[in-house]
Amino acid sequence: MTGDDFADRAWCLAVERDEPNGHTLDELSAYLDAGRTPPDPSIEGSEACRQALDAMERLRILAQAMLEQDAASAADASWVDRILDAIASDASTGRSASVADRT
Repeated sequence: MTGDDFADRAWCLAVERDEPNGHTLDELSAYLDAGRTPPDPSIEGSEACRQALDAMERLRILAQAMLEQDAASAADASWVDRILDAIASDASTGRSASVADRT
């Protein structure tokens, strides 16, 4: 999933600030954690609650995808070590390394 995919779906993450039909977001989150079982008619029968649960599920999916993407990026960070090793090697042989000022 690319950054554009996340931006395109950002609209679907909004959840109303009010408590959906008397249930707090913490209650809905716990219900979602339990796999929506046993079914709670006061939650499942409420459009606002179902929308909040759907948004929470999408947020969890996106968060997991972002964590996986970050983990993949961290694994590829070894290129920094290779650059530092090359600089250390050049410095130890007496070569000078010029650094351009980019201000």
